[in-house]
Amino acid sequence: RSGPIAIMIEYVIRSEDEPEFLATMAERGRIRRRDGARNWTLARDLENPGIWIEHYHTPTWVEYIRHNRRATHADAVVGERIRALHSGEEPPRVRRMIERPTTAGTTLVSPKGPIDH
Repeated sequence: RSGPIAIMIEYVIRSEDEPEFLATMAERGRIRRRDGARNWTLARDLENPGIWIEHYHTPTWVEYIRHNRRATHADAVVGERIRALHSGEEPPRVRRMIERPTTAGTTLVSPKGPIDH
């Protein structure tokens, strides 16, 4: 089983950049949904308000790969604007997780090796 896949991207944003970040992330959300992302959200960390988390799902790993290959030039410009607003010392942290049910009788399958990005 190769999904569903949950993706979380962590950004560090200065307070003075928040209005531009929020406007740009609204565009990003529209792009993600257009390209097949499900349940796209943007959340702010309550303990550290400079940290913002973009979160969405894709049905499978293959669909996640396809999702990333659908970007247009205009989509890439939006991504560049978001990365320019990120003020962390490292690039935005990306977490890709495969979701698993926790009901009794469910067999969990682990990857046999590293997963290509």
